[in-house]
Amino acid sequence: MHHVVQLFFGPEAEEQIRSVWHSFAEEEISRQALDSNGRPHVTVMSSVPYAGASVMEDFVSLANSVEPFEVTFSHIGIFPGKEPVLFLGVTHTVALRTLHQRFFDLISPVAEVFEFSKPDSFVFHCTLGFLLRSQDLPRAVELAYAAPLPTKAMVNGFGVVECGQTAKRPESFAFGARI
Repeated sequence: MHHVVQLFFGPEAEEQIRSVWHSFAEEEISRQALDSNGRPHVTVMSSVPYAGASVMEDFVSLANSVEPFEVTFSHIGIFPGKEPVLFLGVTHTVALRTLHQRFFDLISPVAEVFEFSKPDSFVFHCTLGFLLRSQDLPRAVELAYAAPLPTKAMVNGFGVVECGQTAKRPESFAFGARI
């Protein structure tokens, strides 16, 4: 089990990402994104579990101090491995790196942040398909490339999801006010 901090965007970008999830499911490439009942998002932090109450006030304060901002999806990428992950890569910006550092500063005192998720190491991404079979990658890339994917999206808040056998519904925070 682990915790993931996810940045959320508006309904248009969410629907564009979901269209790829549906395409992958229809072609029997991957159903995990749909079956998880999660929201399309940009992943910004991953750590061992921690008591949400220990950082709740800090998350509220962080959310209230950040204005919505735009992210740019600059490329399609693959995390290699036995079960590769296809993703939209997010361009690093000062706003995104600063927010990532703030999450790291809040979470690292209460939980171990995974090495790949630490500042200067993390690949900001929006997962298009995970637990893919290697033989399905060419078709998955073809479908993603042909889809009307967003090139930019406004990030309007974040959620913290507890992932494991099943993902628990995230605690969500809107930038500027709690949702």
